Amino acid sequence: MGAGVLTFRDPRPGVLHGIIKGSVPNGHADIQLKPSTGLLVLFPSWMEHYVEPHESDEPRICIAFNANQ
Repeated sequence: MGAGVLTFRDPRPGVLHGIIKGSVPNGHADIQLKPSTGLLVLFPSWMEHYVEPHESDEPRICIAFNANQ
């Protein structure tokens, strides 16, 4: 409780300026994920992302890394 959501935004011009809007593939809308125990999120490095403030007394544990092919 009180853990901030993880928000993603697709910065590609075709998505930002396209006619398709909403939470559909290639639609311009933020995607929000609520943190949960054991959740693993993988996404491309170009994807804009941020985390809302963490307002819980429990510690937030985040392990971030970059992977190369």
